[in-house]
Amino acid sequence: MDRIAAEAAAAWWGERIGFISPETDGLQPALDGGRAFVAVMELGLRARAIETAPPAYSRTIAMFTEELARLISESTQSKVKLAVDYQPEGLLAEAADASGIDAARFPRKHRMMAWSDHVIAKAGYSAPWLLVWLAPGWQHPACGVQDWPESSADPVGPECGLPQWHQGGHDWAAPRP
Repeated sequence: MDRIAAEAAAAWWGERIGFISPETDGLQPALDGGRAFVAVMELGLRARAIETAPPAYSRTIAMFTEELARLISESTQSKVKLAVDYQPEGLLAEAADASGIDAARFPRKHRMMAWSDHVIAKAGYSAPWLLVWLAPGWQHPACGVQDWPESSADPVGPECGLPQWHQGGHDWAAPRP
């Protein structure tokens, strides 16, 4: 894996350590679905876990991002997947253990896919995929979706074959944090 892509991926994770909210922890659907009590209880438990976890100082986070970048860049996979469901998995867990960052500091339901020429991530269960980093010259893959006639009985149109690159539509732009 390209070192610059690995560093961009690691920096994104480093910025998210210790941050919790209904939007990023996959709890917004519970709030929207009338299950606010469950969402509030879960947020309270997460806040308590973070409160009792060892602090994540800036030097600790820097150690984590450096270790994660090293692990990603040494990967032989063409696509590196990084994820937190309820706790960090795989390379994230290795980097957290090596740097002393408690698993409670990671936001839940986050996903990332990193290639040597671009990195995409989603910050939460129902969040859209966002472009985190791209190499100069990288081109967005064509999705094949055609313009949909307004007179059609189907107002939505055909599904996109590459939704993870779209950031909520087919208007494409530069990376977003």
